[in-house]
Amino acid sequence: MIKFSTFLQENEKKKKRADERIANETKVIEDKDSEISKKKELLRILKDKHNKIGNQVKTMKTYENYLEKVREENKDEYNELSDILRRY
Repeated sequence: MIKFSTFLQENEKKKKRADERIANETKVIEDKDSEISKKKELLRILKDKHNKIGNQVKTMKTYENYLEKVREENKDEYNELSDILRRY
């Protein structure tokens, strides 16, 4: 009878440790899921920012090309694009 009681107590301890381990792992998984969600949101924000900057670059490239053509047509007057910008 004593052996059976000891066996039950050991099983109870093992079950308690397993339950604690499960609770800890569940907490870690929840924390990681939360972190993943935050990182995904940050990634979305950064992609939006990247797209906005890309659009601005395209717009500015048009002006740069125009100024480059002006500089090419007036080589004697303008050596650099900054010369055109300083004048106006």
